[in-house]
Amino acid sequence: MVQNGGPNHAADSCEPAQLAAAAAAARYFNMEDLAAVLDELPAAASGYDDEGIEDRLSETYYRHTQDGDRFGAALRARYGAAPEDFEPV
Repeated sequence: MVQNGGPNHAADSCEPAQLAAAAAAARYFNMEDLAAVLDELPAAASGYDDEGIEDRLSETYYRHTQDGDRFGAALRARYGAAPEDFEPV
């Protein structure tokens, strides 16, 4: 959801548990910077006192994902390190 529709859409559409699972997945793939953004989305969606937080998180997310192959590279690296974590194709 985050990759397809962006962080703002995910913050508004996903349950906190779903966002936590996405952050855990980012950590699994050694993308701690993205996990940190995902960890902040539930608070951003709650509309607490910071009106611009969703926009700042979105900008941060897109800055970290400018490399179009970041997700593919993370998948290849994780598979290389722990192929037993993946089902055979």
